[in-house]
Amino acid sequence: ISAASEGRRLRVCSKMAKIACDKMIEELRETRQYRSAQRLSLYKKLLWLVGNYCPTIAPKFVTLAKNFDVDVVLYPLLTDVALRSSSSVEAMKNTLSELTTHCAQILNSRVSSDSSIVSAWTITNAHLYHFTEFSDFLENQCKHTFDWRVRKSDHKGFEADLRRLINAQEIRCMSYQPGYSGAYHFKITKLKTCRVALSALSCSCSDRTYLYDSKIRLEPTDCLRHSSQTKHQNDLAKLDAIKAYLPADSSLKRKAVDALGGDDDDDVVLTGVAGVAETVAKRVKAAEDAGEVIEIL
Repeated sequence: ISAASEGRRLRVCSKMAKIACDKMIEELRETRQYRSAQRLSLYKKLLWLVGNYCPTIAPKFVTLAKNFDVDVVLYPLLTDVALRSSSSVEAMKNTLSELTTHCAQILNSRVSSDSSIVSAWTITNAHLYHFTEFSDFLENQCKHTFDWRVRKSDHKGFEADLRRLINAQEIRCMSYQPGYSGAYHFKITKLKTCRVALSALSCSCSDRTYLYDSKIRLEPTDCLRHSSQTKHQNDLAKLDAIKAYLPADSSLKRKAVDALGGDDDDDVVLTGVAGVAETVAKRVKAAEDAGEVIEIL
C-alpha cells in the first residue's frame, strides 16, 4: 500500500470516527445518564476514540463529562490505568488534564466543607403528623423514601392524611405494583433538603420501630451520622489519588494538602495562583534557614 493510499484511508477512518463520536455525544447528552455505572465502559471507549482520533470534538466530550457523577462515573474514568496508558496523543492528554482538574476541584470543595454539617431531608412541622402511619419517617431527616407493601384499599386514606404535604410539594406519593404485578406498594418521596448540623439532626435510625418491618423499605439504608463521616473519608482518599494525575504545569494550587494533613510545598493547590517571585522567595528563605544557600560574591 502506497503512502498516499494509506493517508487517504486514515483520513476516511478519522472522518467516520468523528461522525460516530459526535452522534454518540449528542445522544448521551439527550439521555442524561450521568449517574449510570453501566455506561462507564462506553464512556471509556468514547474518550479513547475522541482523544486519539477526533480531537476537534474533544471540547464537546469535556462539556458532557463535566456533568458526570464524580463518584460513579468521573473518578473511575479518570483513574483507569489502562485508559491513561493509552494517552500518548496530545489531544487525549489535554482532555484528561482538563477533566482531572475539574474532578479535583469538586473533591477539594467537598473535603474543605464542614463535615459536621450535612444535607438532610426536611418536612415542615413534621411533628404535626404523629397521627399518621408515617410519623417516624417524616421526622427522620436521614430517610428520603418510604416504600410500604400494603393493601391498595388503604392507599386513598394515606393520601388524604398527607394531602397538605402533597399540595405544599414537600412530598410525592405513588401507588404502584413492582413489575406491574403482585402486591401493591405505597411510596412516599421527600422533595426538600436543608443543611443541618449533625448534633441537631432529627434521626430515629437506631430505634427498633417499624423501620425494621420486612414489608417496608427505606432509602438510604445508612444513617447520615455514619454515612457522612464515611463519605468525607472516601472523598479525602479520592482527592489524594486524583492529585497524582494533576498536570505538572498546572497554575492551580491544591488546598487539598491541608485537608489531607500534608505540608509539602511541591504539591499543587486547587485555588489561587502563586506568584513566581513569591514562590521563589519562599523557597530561598527555607534554603537559607537550612544552611543550604551559599552567597557567591
